[in-house]
Amino acid sequence: AAETGQYRVTVNLNNNTYSLLKIDRWSLVGDAVEGGWGGDVPLTYQGKGVWAATIELYKPGANAGFLFRANGDWAYLLK
Repeated sequence: AAETGQYRVTVNLNNNTYSLLKIDRWSLVGDAVEGGWGGDVPLTYQGKGVWAATIELYKPGANAGFLFRANGDWAYLLK
């Protein structure tokens, strides 16, 4: 990697290639959290690949959804 940091590594064993995506931040987004789908609730990097936050869910028990988003980019989601 060109610089230190946290990275997502994608490996393609069919053509022996790989790609690196530097993860600058993770956040939680969705209608269950403050800001809804238009905002981000940031997670704090704890070290050793761990990101954490204490987050109040606004609609517990309802069909409120949320997901994790890397770098504020809709292309990099964890559902």
